Order: sequence, then structure tokens, then C-alpha cells
Amino acid sequence: MMSKFETFKMEEVSRDDIKAAWYNPRKINEESKRKLKKKIKTDGLVMPIIVNKTTMTVVSGHQRLSILDEIEKKTDYKLNVAMIEVDEKKEKELNIFLNNQSVMGEFDADLLADIIDSKDYDNIYDTLGFERADLDYFFSTSDKQPEFYKEPIKTEEQINKEIENIKALKAKYRENNKEENKLGITDRTIKNDNYMVTIVFNTNQEKQDFMKKIKEEENLKYLAFSRLKRYFYD
Repeated sequence: MMSKFETFKMEEVSRDDIKAAWYNPRKINEESKRKLKKKIKTDGLVMPIIVNKTTMTVVSGHQRLSILDEIEKKTDYKLNVAMIEVDEKKEKELNIFLNNQSVMGEFDADLLADIIDSKDYDNIYDTLGFERADLDYFFSTSDKQPEFYKEPIKTEEQINKEIENIKALKAKYRENNKEENKLGITDRTIKNDNYMVTIVFNTNQEKQDFMKKIKEEENLKYLAFSRLKRYFYD
């Protein structure tokens, strides 16, 4: 007996007959798109696109469908979709819910480490879809880490030394620009040039929530912008 909770039906449709949701809030950066495209080319479309029959709008699967269009190089192909039938309010609700990472659970770091260490996957960043920042977050509080991932942890002394080196480079840069500055920056501007900023949180909980959101270790004292910029520019 089929589950009464299965509310979709598989239907064959023409790609031209379905449309993307204009309101879809989910975006994808170029690197993630590259990985997804490579995965679809390698393994195919292994799960169906969800479509609302009432409006013929995609509810879930926008990125996969967009990449499929690129691979097919046309929009008149046929595909099987999981067809549901709901009103537009429920459609938007499901669009957000089905793409919400908050309701999709979390990785067990120990089990994930075991899978990675099995060496069944040559490039986990492509085959499993991870970013280095993802792994930093998963294993930052775990006693177990994949063998390949283990790196010497920098001490506060080492970090301070790196900061001093950066300051020295900045000082040298300012000195060189005092003699010849093609952009017309004044000497005062150069002296006050500063590439660092401090973020102050009202409470420790605010800091922990922020670090968790950007997938960084909660107890970090220093964080390079290179680790943060993907959240601003992707």
C-alpha cells in the first residue's frame, strides 16, 4: 500500500511548459554552479524537479533545471517531474521550506570523517560538493577529523607574528608611496591607511550565532576577510 502522505505524481512534461518561480529567493554562486553542473554531467539528474500543476511553476529544483537547460542547449526536451497541485500561497511556502538548510539536519562529524577517510572519493570538494569553509565548521568542534584535513593549528603567537608581518608590509607600502603617488593620495591619508576592522558584539551569544552562520569556529580571535568574502560577493 502506498503511503497516504505521498502527494505527488510523476508526470512527463515538455520543458517549455514549466517555468521558474519569479520570486525564488535561492541563488547559486559560480563555483557551486560549476560543481553541480559537473555532477549532473557525471551522474545525471538523480532526483526529479518538483512542479506545481496549478501554475506550472517550479517549486524545487531551479538550479538543476537551469543547468540542465545549459547541458541540453535547448528548452524543448521532455523530462519527468514530481507534480503537486497546490495554491500559490502553499507553492511559495514549499519553495522556501524545501530549500531551507535549517530543516535539512546536520552532518555527524565523526561519520563524515569516516566516509572521507574511506578514500572512495578523489576530490571531496567536487564529488561531495563541500567548500573548505564547510569542513572548517564541521570539524572545528569535533575530536575526530579526516586524516587529510588535519593541519597544524596556529598558536596565538604565530597569528600575532603574521599580523606584525602584515603591519611591516603596510609600513613599507606607505613609505614607497610617499615619494611617488600617482593617485594623488595625501601623506596624511597614507599614514592613516588601515586595512583592519574590529567587530564588536553586544554579547558572547551574538558572536557565537554570527560565527555559526558564517561556518567558522566560535572561539576565533582573528578572521581573514578572504574567508568571509564569499558571503558578500557570490
